[in-house]
Order: sequence, then C-alpha cells, then structure tokens
Amino acid sequence: MLLDISPPAYYFAHFEEVVEITTMCKNITETVKVKDYGATFEKIRLLPAIAPKEEFDKGLWVEEIGFDWKYGYAFIFIRSDFEKYHNSSIEEKQVIMASLILEALLRLGKKSRSKLNYKSLIIDVFNCLDEKIKNQLLEEGYHLPKISSQLK
Repeated sequence: MLLDISPPAYYFAHFEEVVEITTMCKNITETVKVKDYGATFEKIRLLPAIAPKEEFDKGLWVEEIGFDWKYGYAFIFIRSDFEKYHNSSIEEKQVIMASLILEALLRLGKKSRSKLNYKSLIIDVFNCLDEKIKNQLLEEGYHLPKISSQLK
C-alpha cells in the first residue's frame, strides 16, 4: 500500500520547506509501503493544510475524507493551526505534523468501513517516528488505538 503524505498546503508554498518534515514523511511512506494492511486501498493520500485562519475562512482546504472504491484510492484533507506551527521549533513542527498524520489515519480508518487495519497502520507509523517525537506525543497525551490480541 502506498501512503502518500503531501507537504503542508499553503505553508510550504509561502514559507520555507522544512527538510526534517519532508524526511519524516518519506520515512513513514517507505516504512508502510512494504506492508499489507488488508485494505481495499492501493493508495492513501494525506493532504495536510497549515494556513492562517483567514485562508480557511475563505473556504480553502475544507477537511474532507473521500474514497474511490473502484480504483482503491482514499484521501483525507486535514487542517492544523498555522500560528502554533509557524512559531514552533523544528522539533515541535515534527511533533505537530506527526500528530496530524496519526489523526488523519485514525479518522480515515474509522470512516472507511473497509478491511483497512488502520490500527496496525497507525502503530507502524508511530513506531517509525524518532524517539523524541514519540515521547513528545505521549507526553502531550496521544494514545495509540487499543490493539487487538491478534496484532504483533
């Protein structure tokens, strides 16, 4: 399965590309593409948007989850707080982006009603994150979905 994580819309177009974010997203993609999550999806595309509230108020980057069952494709548009991201250190940006990715996968999994083993996918994504990012997410109260006894 291909998990395609786009760079944050608006932010990367108007500000610097954060190499650490791009690298983290590529690492996640490489980790999950070699695994089978029992999905009807060949590709999941995550489209995060990090933009000022005024841009969102214009109706841009509406949060949405969509499926193309015929072609095995799913996508999710998800938004994040611009000020918090913009005023953060590189490490904090990574935590924000990781949290956004995990939240998007959780929403997608709950809405898909497919055979996507989204809990395993989320756990694999979480496990490929840097230890500092994982620890920060856990300190901020992020909880992995409950794992069934069948998962390793």
